[in-house]
Amino acid sequence: MSYRKQTEEAFKAYLQGQVGVPVYAGTNDTIKAMPCVVVAFVGASQNPPNTGNMDVTLTVSVQSEIDEEGQPNALDVHDELLTAVEESLFWSELQAINVGATDFYIFGVADQSGIERDVEGTILRESITLTFPAALGVTTV
Repeated sequence: MSYRKQTEEAFKAYLQGQVGVPVYAGTNDTIKAMPCVVVAFVGASQNPPNTGNMDVTLTVSVQSEIDEEGQPNALDVHDELLTAVEESLFWSELQAINVGATDFYIFGVADQSGIERDVEGTILRESITLTFPAALGVTTV
């Protein structure tokens, strides 16, 4: 299984246990409900060389439809969800991924940036980007 797939699946499973909304993998899933969280693998580079370990970059986005006429307090709900996601991405919390994922291991957080805001029509997306060293588990046949 690829780093992209394993990274997205590990973070999707982890965040589903942290937030009360659907969590989607950015390259695999179709957004069906909002508000939601989307995890999307951005890229990876091998570090150190020839080891198979990677420095992975991942974006975690909170997406909501902000239309006060359609859903009262939509911005308040979005802000609460963003706070929950942000707190879930602290290293002290992220270590839980290593307990839940059997084929993926994260060693720490090398860099975290965001929150970047993007508004398109009534859709509000706020994203946090993480870079972290990771390794895939050994699969036996």
